[in-house]
Amino acid sequence: MSPKLFVQVVVFVTLFLLRIRESQASLAKAGCQEMCGNISIPYPFGIGAGCYMHESFEVFCRGDHVPIWSANNQEYPILEFSTDLVRVIHEPVTSCAEFELIRVTQTLGQYFFLSQDHNLYVAVGCNIKAYFITYPINRSQVCESLCNERVPVGGSPANCTGYNGCCHLSIPKNVTSYEIMIQYNASGSACAQAFVSDISAPIYFEKRQRQFPLVLNWVVGLTTCHQARKNGDNLCGSNTYCVDLTNSLGYNCRCRKGYKGNPYLPNGCQGNFQVISFTL
Repeated sequence: MSPKLFVQVVVFVTLFLLRIRESQASLAKAGCQEMCGNISIPYPFGIGAGCYMHESFEVFCRGDHVPIWSANNQEYPILEFSTDLVRVIHEPVTSCAEFELIRVTQTLGQYFFLSQDHNLYVAVGCNIKAYFITYPINRSQVCESLCNERVPVGGSPANCTGYNGCCHLSIPKNVTSYEIMIQYNASGSACAQAFVSDISAPIYFEKRQRQFPLVLNWVVGLTTCHQARKNGDNLCGSNTYCVDLTNSLGYNCRCRKGYKGNPYLPNGCQGNFQVISFTL
């Protein structure tokens, strides 16, 4: 091959590009508010009537900068969205009275459930028992926390041993509702707390914390992908594929390879093929 021809081939191969440009289309439904503060609200979630798939995905924008999701009259400020997760803030159950028994129920709704991979159930305090009762499969666990070891200033849920001032339990699959019950047997010490927390969240043992991050899985449909296609009610848009959840009944959508955007909008997944060629 002559040097000139070689250069032509190299330049042609180098500049003959196949590129896929990421779509700049909004992730929200057309005509709807996309941002609340610095957080983008992707459909099927939405702000305002007609902007969400159904009421389970309704989001309120408080003060134009704090997105709020609610379930069973409980409000959860939103920290971030990802493919099939939403990270929110919630308050712990707290007991400060000797021999006090507190019981609190949290219901997430049928489209949302506790992320088994990203959360732990945690109890903080000395000489307490914190029960964790989960539904729809009725299961009861108990987390007992003592202070037989040195209590650290801070740590993460995974650092809790049950003897150092906190304990933790793993999250069962498919939890859409749960009860927390604290039996506090100590006196003259700090308050006891129990909560479900993002596994990476910090815990400070010497002070009472008012809120913790919580990670929720969500599904767009309550059947399998096969059943949704069979029934003709698949909620995925064009250029997408359907994904069954492994830990729960339900499915989500993804853009096909070469496409990007929001797979829940009719034409939310877009790709642009561009060919560029030069000759010498």
